[in-house]
Amino acid sequence: MQTLWSKTVTELNVSLSEDIRTTDTWVSHLDYMGALTVIGQDAAKFLQGQLSCDVNTISAEHSTPGSHCNPQGRMLSNFRLFSPAENHFVLAMQAELCETAQKALQKYIVFSKATLSRVDHLLALGLHGPDASSIVAGLFGTTTKARNDTVQNATGSAIQIDEMAQSFEIYLDPENTDAMQSILQAALLCDNAYWQQQCITNGLWYISADQSGEHIPLVAALDKIEGISFKKGCYTGQEIIARMHYRGKAKRHIVALETDGFVPVSMGDKIIDSVTDKDIGEVVAFARTKNLTSLLAVLNLSEDNEVPPLTLNNSNGPALR
Repeated sequence: MQTLWSKTVTELNVSLSEDIRTTDTWVSHLDYMGALTVIGQDAAKFLQGQLSCDVNTISAEHSTPGSHCNPQGRMLSNFRLFSPAENHFVLAMQAELCETAQKALQKYIVFSKATLSRVDHLLALGLHGPDASSIVAGLFGTTTKARNDTVQNATGSAIQIDEMAQSFEIYLDPENTDAMQSILQAALLCDNAYWQQQCITNGLWYISADQSGEHIPLVAALDKIEGISFKKGCYTGQEIIARMHYRGKAKRHIVALETDGFVPVSMGDKIIDSVTDKDIGEVVAFARTKNLTSLLAVLNLSEDNEVPPLTLNNSNGPALR
């Protein structure tokens, strides 16, 4: 069945652009994203007791990354948390993770005056480029100034994910063809691999269903982007996460890497120290465009260690920078 987004793309005769320049402003359809909602008078209280981020900082003007962990402090899910209305929260994540995330949260919400459900209708877009901020201002009447700032109206929500106000997650009502047309007329359309590269550059990693329960949020550097609060009090997994933070015992962390060209890469591929020829990490996310391969890797090094020269899969593999 053709969605209104694809129908709008067809009607405007818009085709995918492959030769994207740094001076271009472009948009990608994030068809791999899904969401859950928590709605009700206890919604904030419930989420505050479960999530690693400080839910009390969420407002119509501010969002945050966050995670829901098991008692061992490992992420069952991670997401973008924002609030489109009072007592209404959206957790945007990889669509394939929604079922796992919903089951994990549902166990704790039964005694709260709040309802947890899957969002069936949400159009997720990634907008990037030097004109992105002005496009957001045109749609929402105002724009943002800092990472995690949010602007919202009946059109939907736009969230700044970088420090330069050039990268925005946009969540629209999928029936809002006027907003779709406005964006498509102002920006080039490109494959969502370009957006995933921007997420990698900005250290934003949405885990997959296969990665649920594997990593603590410190490894994903959520503490660097407001995804972990060490002042809010207890939440599931908090004791272990806080202990590792204050004792400085997180011996693994993510780094953003890249290499020129469209390079073969898979989840779990090895990251090799090209000096010692030892395996020191693995690929946890990647995106490939025509001239660039970007990846996030979890390295078995603390952040205090200097990152050595690296290659992909073996010492003769592509050099990573």
